[in-house]
Amino acid sequence: MTFDQFENLSLEEKVDALGEEGVYLMNRQNSIYHIFLYGIGRLYVEVLFLKKTNLMQNAELVTTEKVINSYLNQLTVEQP
Repeated sequence: MTFDQFENLSLEEKVDALGEEGVYLMNRQNSIYHIFLYGIGRLYVEVLFLKKTNLMQNAELVTTEKVINSYLNQLTVEQP
């Protein structure tokens, strides 16, 4: 799936595509949202759930390194 193809899907279609082709990678949170990162093909998608209601608000493509770095900063690698 291409960037444009994903962007043109409805929210319901995005969720379906993630369920069929997406791979859960990791999550983070801020003061408002629980945010889940998925990979789909060569794309990264964040799915945002409102903390207060646990309802999904959006599924949006990750387009900046800043967002990816926020996940990478959570990773720790242990030396054997």
